[in-house]
Amino acid sequence: MSYPSSLKDSIRPFDSMTLIHPSACLAVSAKWYEFPQKFEWLAKKGFALEYTPDIHNLDSIPKQIDPFLSRGIRVRYHAFFPGYEIGNTHAHKAEDAMNLHFRMIDLIEGRGEQVVTVHVGLTPDIETDKHRTTENLGRLVQYGKQKGITVSLENLKKGPTKNPETVLNLAEQTGASITVDIGHAVSCMDDGNCNFKIFRMIELFAPHIIEVHYYEKETNRHHAPTDMTILGPIVDRLRTTKCRWWTIELESHTEIIKTQDLLFDYLVSTRKLFQHAQNVYNDPVRWTGGPIIQGTG
Repeated sequence: MSYPSSLKDSIRPFDSMTLIHPSACLAVSAKWYEFPQKFEWLAKKGFALEYTPDIHNLDSIPKQIDPFLSRGIRVRYHAFFPGYEIGNTHAHKAEDAMNLHFRMIDLIEGRGEQVVTVHVGLTPDIETDKHRTTENLGRLVQYGKQKGITVSLENLKKGPTKNPETVLNLAEQTGASITVDIGHAVSCMDDGNCNFKIFRMIELFAPHIIEVHYYEKETNRHHAPTDMTILGPIVDRLRTTKCRWWTIELESHTEIIKTQDLLFDYLVSTRKLFQHAQNVYNDPVRWTGGPIIQGTG
């Protein structure tokens, strides 16, 4: 689909996401070391922020985030803490990881969107214990609830949480929400590490999904889509869930804008077909029985 450049330039991320839901939000990952240049660029472009703090300097969170919150920029949080496993087989190391997460929860309390994404098995070389992982994730969820913060577990490309059944079981046993990382799931299948289909994964996760990490594939970095052949059908299924926060996890400004434009074009081009499908079925379109809207790639 094409439209005048003047119209395209005027489109804000919020405008494009209303095609998913009136309250849907499009964010971009923003890491502490990209402050302030990328933060300012994202704010100017109308994106929300998915903020990853400095693991060695969590106290910098207010300094980096408060100026944007005061300007009405929406912010969520990403606890990317490699080397710190809450299910570590060594109890004292697991507790160190827990204290790091607790500290972050303390610092984000009352600051922006009260949601933080956490990980299990982020460092494959660290051996984890299933029981300790479940117990400690439950502790994080409960601590977050006391502070009014939702703790969400992300699926990974490797390790125990590459398996959607493991992620689902952890969510159901602990009360954690789920962050769907599309790039991890697609890459997991490509590498032959998982014997599941991403549509089935979304079906399993649907009641728990609170956030999407949006890009196409991960190798030694995240890759942007070049078209919607792969992501289009995935978007169709995700838009039937109650997820209202989508984060583009890319670093390049050019790739971020291109990814947003591809998503917007796809949402516009499939809007009438998607609305028709919802009218045909009383409940939101189900990937198990409803029509499949193919990508336009």
